[in-house]
Amino acid sequence: MQTYISLLRGINVGGRRKIKMAELRQHCQDIGFLNTKTYIQSGNLIFQVKDSVSTNEVAQQLKEKIQAEYGFEVPTLSIKAEDWLTIQKQNPYCADSSIDIKRLHLSLLHETAQQEKIDQLKSIDIQADQYTIQDKSIYICAATERYSQCKLQNHFFERKLAVATTTRNWKTVNKLTELLAAYQVHF
Repeated sequence: MQTYISLLRGINVGGRRKIKMAELRQHCQDIGFLNTKTYIQSGNLIFQVKDSVSTNEVAQQLKEKIQAEYGFEVPTLSIKAEDWLTIQKQNPYCADSSIDIKRLHLSLLHETAQQEKIDQLKSIDIQADQYTIQDKSIYICAATERYSQCKLQNHFFERKLAVATTTRNWKTVNKLTELLAAYQVHF
């Protein structure tokens, strides 16, 4: 059995695209996902799948079920639990104990960005905010605790890299990692 984390983007924000987590867990069961857990109302899921399927297939199944049930499309990103643990461990900003966790965020690219676009991104003045790109992960260290004031939000990376992104704060990243322990997934 394979354990996955799926991140839904832009649900239950400002009263738009509402999905109740109990309903979402039931929809996952309908698809055939097992042992589904959700974390907070922003679309963080952990579940298991019996058969070997790709992360893209898992995301597509979830996306199609949401479209069928609610009539709107939700960008969905799925990651194998082992890959999530690797991503979580590789944050270069966690090594600096002087950085408040409230300043840390993780943006995940839905596909690999072109190197040319990454190189162009490096030439942009982002002021005091910092980021590091590793594969399809962007580790963000915002200048302040208010992510809303950070230049490095989803729309910034999507425009510059021409790839869909989904972002979570580092507290959520850590909580999802913690919840994986119940699935006996360890690094």
